[in-house]
Amino acid sequence: MLLVDIPLLVEVGAVEGFDRIVLVFVKEEIQLARLIERDRISLDEARRALEAQMPLREKLAFADYVVDNNGSPEETQLQVEAVWRELISLAHAGAKEDAATRGHGDGEKT
Repeated sequence: MLLVDIPLLVEVGAVEGFDRIVLVFVKEEIQLARLIERDRISLDEARRALEAQMPLREKLAFADYVVDNNGSPEETQLQVEAVWRELISLAHAGAKEDAATRGHGDGEKT
């Protein structure tokens, strides 16, 4: 299993290259406030930065999992851990399936 963090994955048209897409979603007003605080920029600069990207609401259509980042860091952490557990489980199931069919061109177990 490989996990990559690609903020512009949808914009560059690369979603087809991934088995699962996780989107971290936050309301625009919270996103703006956090961007202003993190980058120490003005509200206008933050708005321009967000306008240069595809809105998160549009990216939702591409997501297999959505982490709601509107709450506390602890609430977000719990969601991330739940998604992580599910992805690990899927990876293990896929690895078992691959091992069972390895070496058999037709994909059937023998």
